[in-house]
Amino acid sequence: MKKAGKNIILPQINGELIACDAMVGKRNIRSDLADLHCEMHRLGITGAVVRHGGSLRTAPDYFNSRLPDALEEDIIPAFFVRQEPEIESKLRSYLNTGIRIVWSAAKLAPYGLPAPLSPWFAGELLGCLSDMRVPLMLDYEEFDFEAIHGIMSSFPDLRVIWLNLPRLGNQPVVDSLLELHPELYLGFTPSFSVHRGYYSLCRKFGPYRWVWGSGYPEAEGGAALLGLLGAGLAENEVKLIGAGNIKRLISEVKK
Repeated sequence: MKKAGKNIILPQINGELIACDAMVGKRNIRSDLADLHCEMHRLGITGAVVRHGGSLRTAPDYFNSRLPDALEEDIIPAFFVRQEPEIESKLRSYLNTGIRIVWSAAKLAPYGLPAPLSPWFAGELLGCLSDMRVPLMLDYEEFDFEAIHGIMSSFPDLRVIWLNLPRLGNQPVVDSLLELHPELYLGFTPSFSVHRGYYSLCRKFGPYRWVWGSGYPEAEGGAALLGLLGAGLAENEVKLIGAGNIKRLISEVKK
């Protein structure tokens, strides 16, 4: 990852900060790679896991190909995946080109075409991701508690990164899901602004099940950064959430 310039924040996280929820290509808001890099420089973010929002509209393969090469220093491309014929072969081709993380959605715009991840439909896809240990990013807006529980009950070794949980207070249902599914990871993003929420979760479940996100392009990334640094966490916990956990998950993919 590229090292950020001098600032008063990054020394606390060993110079590395990876935003795991960035999306380019969103409609009605500037969200391109040049703008993302400006935001990364502004906040001292050294790396970003990047999805392309165009994959939700049409031709996911095309928009996957619009992401930077997996070997670029500060961008970690996340390809959109869905159940389709010969999905195992496609996933292996992704791994061969350096892809180490993917994402999906329940519906494709603009017509709301269903692309369910229910095990009865997407079992082959989910099984392959589980066997390959490829992290799968899912958004709370499309995959609620029941959906996550259903997917992970059928595929307990599947590594799911759950993004954009809302501010609903200290949620016993979240604790229950985390207890039931050891491979469930939460994204600490701007929407999860529960008072002492990060601290409480780290005390209950340890520091290894969380990744950090800035909310790009829709949220103020500075608020997300202060949320992490002001959570009362130990320095080693901040380093793990800021970069260490996502780097570990990506490194453990079976190539």
